[in-house]
Amino acid sequence: QQQWAGHLGDLDFRWIDYLRTVGMELLWEDAGWSASKRWGEANMEGPDFALTNRYLPKLGMKLIVWIPGHQDPGLIDTKVGSWGNFQRRTDGMGFSAALDKTFRKDTEHFLNANTRCSFHTCSGGSRYAHTFEVQRYTDVNYDTDGPGSNITNAYFSYLETPDKWFDNLCCYQGGKGVNYQPDIGRRYLTQVPKWGLYIDETGLEGMRQIADIYHYLLQEGVAGRWSYITHPLIQGDEEFHYCQRISYDRTKSIIIFKHRAENEVTIYPRGLLPKEEYTLDFDSIKVSSVVTGADLMKNGIIIRKQQPEELIYLNLPNHPGSRRDHVVPGAPTRIYKQRENNIGYNGTALYWSPGSDNNWISYYEVQRDGVVLGKVSTGTFYFDYSPGWNPKADYQVRTVDGDGNVSDWKSAQPLRDEPLAVSVLGGHFAEAGRDGWSAEITAGENTYEPMTWIPPANRPSMDMGGTTIQPGGAEGYWQAAETARVRKWTAAKAGTVRVIGRAIKEFYHIEQGQPLKVRILQNDKQVWPEQDWAVVPLNDRTGITHNLILNVAQGDQLRFVLAPGTEPENDILVWMPNIEYLEENVAYPSVIVRILCGAKEAYTDRNGNVWSEDRYFEDGSRVKSDAVLTAGIPALDDNKLYQYGREGKDFTYSIPVPAGLYCLRLKFAENEYENFFERPFNLSINGKQVLRNFDICHAARGPRRSYDRLFRYLVPNGDGRIVLHFTEGWEPLMESGKALVQAIELTPEIKPAIRINAGSDTPFVDWNSYTWSGDAHYEGGSVITSDKLVEHASPTLYDQSLYQTARTGKTLRYAFAVTPGLYNVHLKFAELWLSEPGQRPMDIAINGRTLWSAWDPATAANKIARAAEIRAQDITPNADGQITIQITASGSNDAILQGIEIE
Repeated sequence: QQQWAGHLGDLDFRWIDYLRTVGMELLWEDAGWSASKRWGEANMEGPDFALTNRYLPKLGMKLIVWIPGHQDPGLIDTKVGSWGNFQRRTDGMGFSAALDKTFRKDTEHFLNANTRCSFHTCSGGSRYAHTFEVQRYTDVNYDTDGPGSNITNAYFSYLETPDKWFDNLCCYQGGKGVNYQPDIGRRYLTQVPKWGLYIDETGLEGMRQIADIYHYLLQEGVAGRWSYITHPLIQGDEEFHYCQRISYDRTKSIIIFKHRAENEVTIYPRGLLPKEEYTLDFDSIKVSSVVTGADLMKNGIIIRKQQPEELIYLNLPNHPGSRRDHVVPGAPTRIYKQRENNIGYNGTALYWSPGSDNNWISYYEVQRDGVVLGKVSTGTFYFDYSPGWNPKADYQVRTVDGDGNVSDWKSAQPLRDEPLAVSVLGGHFAEAGRDGWSAEITAGENTYEPMTWIPPANRPSMDMGGTTIQPGGAEGYWQAAETARVRKWTAAKAGTVRVIGRAIKEFYHIEQGQPLKVRILQNDKQVWPEQDWAVVPLNDRTGITHNLILNVAQGDQLRFVLAPGTEPENDILVWMPNIEYLEENVAYPSVIVRILCGAKEAYTDRNGNVWSEDRYFEDGSRVKSDAVLTAGIPALDDNKLYQYGREGKDFTYSIPVPAGLYCLRLKFAENEYENFFERPFNLSINGKQVLRNFDICHAARGPRRSYDRLFRYLVPNGDGRIVLHFTEGWEPLMESGKALVQAIELTPEIKPAIRINAGSDTPFVDWNSYTWSGDAHYEGGSVITSDKLVEHASPTLYDQSLYQTARTGKTLRYAFAVTPGLYNVHLKFAELWLSEPGQRPMDIAINGRTLWSAWDPATAANKIARAAEIRAQDITPNADGQITIQITASGSNDAILQGIEIE
C-alpha cells in the first residue's frame, strides 16, 4: 500500500511537474507499478491510475501504462474501464508465429474496442516494433533502453517514420543523475523527444528548449506528417552524426547535430530547391545570411569551433531563440484560482485563457506574492502545492515568447474553492508536517517521537519498483522501531470534519500473523472506538470502517494508531483515512450552450435537450446534407445534429458565458468527401491552436460517421467569451480548404460524483476513502451475494466487497438526478455465480441508447471471477436532468450489476 500511495502521491506528482516545466505531454507509468515483487512482471493489480487520469486533462496531458507480455484482451479492456483512456506500452514480446498472430488480433481488438486509447511498442529496445506492419497499429514506437549508438536512427530513418519513434538516448549518458548533455542533447530532435529515466533538475531548461523547438517544427511542417528526413553529405566527420529535416514543399529545413565535432566540418544539405533563397541561421550565434539552395548544396556550410547545442535553420527565421522578436507578448486574458485536491494533494489551482504573441509563445511563468514558482510549457494550468500555498494569495501569470520577451503579470480572480480535504494518499511527504501530516511512534503513554525518513535509493521515473525492491525504493518511506505506529494530522484551522476510512490487513498477508488493533485519538482523547481498540481481523477482506464527525480547533491533533504486533513481517495494515471539512459549497454561475450550426431552427434531441438555431458566428456559410449516418450522439437517430453545419476557410464562433470552467464538445461528420485528409482544417480556442490539419473522415474512421471531440477546462477570455476560430489547413491531397463544424456544446466542467454499491444495504469505503453509497435509485431486481475473490478489482485489489453484492433481475433500471455537464458512467461487474463465460448476455442502455448488446461480463473479462469494467463517456443528462441506466437480460439468466460510478 505504501508503495502504491507513494507512486501516486510522490512519483506521479513530481514527474507531472517536470513534464509541465519542460513541455512534454505524456506521463509514463513504467515497470514497477504492479503488486508483483519483481519489477519485470506486471500482475496488473496496482495503484488506482484513475486518480492520475482525472488530473492529467487539466494540464493537457495523457497517460502511458507499461503492460508487458501477451496479456489477454479482456484484462486490458477492464483496465480501460477502471482507469479511463490510456496508451498501452508493450514490452517483453515473444516472436513465435502463433503469438505474433494472436497479439496482432488482440491489438486490433484493443484499438477498435477502446477508440480513445492508443498503442505503443517497446519490447526491450524496440525489436518487435520493427516487425512487419506493427507500426500501422502504433501511435509511437520506442527506440532503445540503453544509450544506443549514434548510428541507430541514422539507418532506420530510411525505412521507418522518425516521428513515430521516441529517442531515449540521453537519459543514460553519463550515468545516473544525468538526463541532458548539451553536446549530444539536440539528437532528440531527430525523432520524437522523450526523456527519463533519471532526473537531474539542472537539465530541465535544456529539455524545455528541445520540446519547444520540436513543437515549433511541427507547426512549420518541418517535423511530423508529410515532412522529410535526409542525411546531408559531410566532410570532416562521420555522416551519421548529422540529420536534416525538410518540409514537404522543401522551402524550410533544419540540420541537427547529434554530437559536438572537435574539427572543422563542412555540411552539404540535400533536398533543397536550387532556385529557392534560404535564410541561413545558427542557434549559437547571431549571424544570418541568404543563400540559394543550389549554393548550399554545392558549396556546403562550414562549421568551425562548433558550439554546444548547435542547430542550423533554413528559412525558419522566427524559431525560438532567433533573437529577432522584440515585440512584448500579451498576458493571459483571464485567470482563475481555487483550492483543489488532486491525487491526495491540497493546493491552489490556476486556470487561464491563453496569452498572445505575434510569433511564438514558449511558456508561462507563475508567481505567488511576487515569488516565481515555476514554468508552464504545456497547457494553461498550474497547481501550487508547495509550502505556503494559499488561494487567498496574489497569484499572477505572465507570457514568455520564443525570444524571452515577457508580458505584464496578470492576477488571478477567485473562482470556487473545493472543500478542504486531506488524505493519507497525499501524506507520503519526505518532510514532516506537509498538509498537517507526519509519522510517529509511541514512546510511552501519550508521548510520541518522529519516525525516520528512508530516502529513495535512486531517483528513477516510474521504473524499478517501489519498497519491495530495495531500501527506499523509488519513492522513500517512513520507518519506525517495532512499536506502535502513528499517522498524525494537525488541524490548520477550526471547523467540523468528517473522518472516514477503512482498515484492513495487507492483501498478501491477510491469512498470516494475527489480528491487528487500531484506534483514533483527538489530542489525548480516544474518539474511535469508544474504548479499547478496534480489531482488524484475519481472513477478512472487508475490514472495519470508521465515519466520524468531529469538531476540531486549530492545532488539534488526530492520531491514527496501529498497536504493535508480534510478527512485523505479517502485521501489515492498509488504512487510507480521509479528513474533509464540512463546508458549504459556493457554486458559481454557469450556462449550457447548445448550437446546431447552420440550422435556421432549433432541434430537440432524443434526450429532450434543445439545440438552438445557428448563432454567435461570423463568416462562413451554412451547409446541409441528407446523408444518413451510421450512428449519432446522444441517440442513434439524432442524425440531424450532423446533417447541418457551418463551413469556410476562415470563420469564428464567439460565445458569451458567465465566469466558470467549461467543457467544449464539437460534433463532426464528413458527409461530402470519401477519403481521408481531403478536408484538413485548423481550430484555435481563445487564440491557442488545438487542432492542426485535422480531418473529420480520418478521425471518424470513414465518411458519414459521427465524431465528437472534447476540449476540457476552458476559461472565458477577458471579454467573457469562448472564441472558436476555424481556418483552412493543408494536405497535399486535399480537395477542400473549408473547415466544417456541425454542432457546438458548452457545459460546466465542475460536477459532483455519484458512487453506488449495487446490491448492498450499507455504504462501502474504498482504498481512496471514497464512499460508495448503499443501493438506491433503482427499479426492479433483487439482491445476490458471493464470498468469492475477484481478480483485478478496482479501485484496487483491496476493494473486493464492491463485487460481492449485486442487483439482479430481468430488467434493472437506475435513474440519477445530476447537475448539467458531461459525465463518464463507469459500471462494475464480475461473474461470481455462473460457471462458464457466455451464460449471462445483457443489453446495457444509457439514457435510452443501447451501448452494449448481448454483453456478457465473463466473456468481456475473458475469465470467471475477474472484474469486467465498462465506461460510457461524455453522457449528458436528459431534459429531466437525469442519467438513466437500464440493463436487460437478453438470455435465460438474469442481468447483474455490482457498482455504478458517475463523474
